[in-house]
Amino acid sequence: LNGTGCMDLGDILVMPVTGTRVRAWDAYRSHFPKDKEAATPGYYTTELSDPQVKAELTASIHAALHRYTYHKADSASILIDLQHGPAWREEQYHSQVNSCEVNWEDAQTLTGHVNNTVWVNQDYFFVMKFNRPVVDSIYLPMGETEKGKRIIASFDMQPGDELMMKVALSTTSVDGAKKNLEAEIPAWDFEGVKTAAHNEWNNYLSRIEIDGTDDEKTNFYTCFYHALIQPNQISDVDGMYRNAADSIVKAGMGTFYSTFSLWDTYRAAHPFYTLMIPERVDGFVNSLIEQGEVQGFLPIWGLWGKENFCMIGNHGVSVIAEAYRKGFRGFDAERAFNIIKKTQTVSHPLKSDWEVYTKYGYFPTDLIKAESVSSTLESVYDDYAAADMARRMGKEEDAAYFAKRADYYKNMFDPQTKFMRPRKADGTWKAPFNPSALGHSESIGGDYTEGNAWQYTWHVQHDVPGLIQLFGGEEPFLNKLDSLFTVKLEGESLSDVTGLIGQYAHGNEPSHHVTYLYALAGRPERTQELVREIFDTQYTKAAPVEDRPRVLRRRAEHRPHAAAAHVVQKRRHARKHLGGCHLRNKTQVTRILFGGETLPLGGGKTPLKPSGAQDDLQRRHAAHTLGRFALHGREFKAQFTSQRGPRQIVVAGRIDDNSVQIEYAAVYHFLNFGYQRYDFFAKKHVSGNALPTYL
Repeated sequence: LNGTGCMDLGDILVMPVTGTRVRAWDAYRSHFPKDKEAATPGYYTTELSDPQVKAELTASIHAALHRYTYHKADSASILIDLQHGPAWREEQYHSQVNSCEVNWEDAQTLTGHVNNTVWVNQDYFFVMKFNRPVVDSIYLPMGETEKGKRIIASFDMQPGDELMMKVALSTTSVDGAKKNLEAEIPAWDFEGVKTAAHNEWNNYLSRIEIDGTDDEKTNFYTCFYHALIQPNQISDVDGMYRNAADSIVKAGMGTFYSTFSLWDTYRAAHPFYTLMIPERVDGFVNSLIEQGEVQGFLPIWGLWGKENFCMIGNHGVSVIAEAYRKGFRGFDAERAFNIIKKTQTVSHPLKSDWEVYTKYGYFPTDLIKAESVSSTLESVYDDYAAADMARRMGKEEDAAYFAKRADYYKNMFDPQTKFMRPRKADGTWKAPFNPSALGHSESIGGDYTEGNAWQYTWHVQHDVPGLIQLFGGEEPFLNKLDSLFTVKLEGESLSDVTGLIGQYAHGNEPSHHVTYLYALAGRPERTQELVREIFDTQYTKAAPVEDRPRVLRRRAEHRPHAAAAHVVQKRRHARKHLGGCHLRNKTQVTRILFGGETLPLGGGKTPLKPSGAQDDLQRRHAAHTLGRFALHGREFKAQFTSQRGPRQIVVAGRIDDNSVQIEYAAVYHFLNFGYQRYDFFAKKHVSGNALPTYL
């Protein structure tokens, strides 16, 4: 797993070995010089000092190709460790494998099946092929609680010889792994696979083009790369996969995705995907629906096709509703809404007791084990998303029901302390109350999820005007918001609550949208100042990554801050900002860091659907508002001004290109309940023509 803070996958460990073959299980590791290490998307290499082997790795979707150059060939071998897997504790490391079967099909082919349990109970099947025959193999002794085999496979090699190894995985069977390997890496062409991986990654990373320093570009594209590592395609090349009920089935659309860290990704990554990889969105949605129908509710945290129940909320609701709102129709909307409705109304394990929620209008702290405030505030957002999709589908009764629940956040607000505060079933506030006290269900408990009242009070991502009203208007709202960035967090610390500016914690999800609230309360310049500070202090090579970036969390944050925009309302959720500051689905220009940014929209989809002209110009402008941009493959420098009125933003500008001048204007109208209308006007002047052409 990439950046989750929790561990799983990483199941097959392979290590080149020379010299003594039989050692203690942990004595095969090697030093390596950092100046000999290099990485680029689709390729990794380093020099292993102890065995004196150069290691090179590349990969396809389901398979990997290794190349090891042995500078020293004394007992040249490979350790294949099937007990290995990231684990919380050493005891778990030695006991997480439940069963392990292997078979040498010939001198160059090892196949196997492992079942293990770290975060979920999972099965993986593999095929491993070498370009040289194995001349000898040794099975190392297993510990008392171990069931995973460790094998030393040896080869007849001379100094300078290369050993290549192909490995493919499947959730279904060894035959599935073989099909994946044959389809993706049929030959021993390391450079060809490396080039294909490079080109595939470049196809995605080149969808955003930026100007800036080399360090800025490195930072930006590294974050972009991290954001695209998950979700993972776990279905085989023939579409078969193992579902949440351990049945082998075929994906409805031919591809099934997993690794849905939805508490982390509904905020920023999934809105970003709708812009940058729209061709994958329908596949994500169909995968969520399929898993939801099998297990009875949408994934909370889907891993290897199973459910691990980590975090709170049911944010697959938001991801699906967002896709529907943005015009994605590669899934059955009725089927999608049915599982949304079931998810939000039928109680399911651990964290969704809807009977309690609807009876009291919140999760009472004395009836819920932990995270009562956060669970309420996150659930109302999913209710909002469900209401929005229902309304768009003409399901007025469902829309009214979920819209009413979306207002439950008001029951958490204490008008005296001006905090979202834990409340008991009898309606009284929990006391004593310390707004700085941190909560974390897995360790110290509490009423907040990896945060405190200071951070979660702003967690009303769908109704910011309503939150402002609870404070008594913009002035008291802004005064409290100012305090968030100045009051120091003191007392017991928490590893998830880092990247602090006062009580604001950029190292964790619940804070990420907060800087943009200033824009809705009449102080957009403060949003700009804070975005600048966060960008300069939290996303530099010198700045420590104080909190591991959950799956796509802070990495997905970087690009929006770079482009200076953010989504708070509409199912587009509180953490993605590209080309303006999207608050309540309304664009407000803050600031662009780089000299220019071009956002080609993948897959031919247009995230914003304005009325009027459908020219490529308006698509570009909808996604990009400052600097240079592309029009039909040509670059132009745009000059424009913007003005914000009480219910609209007007952007107007001019493009000059030799004999052609294009004038344009865009008006964003803010309507009720988060709806917007976007009008675009443009006219083209050509030298020698008396009248302009209206586009």
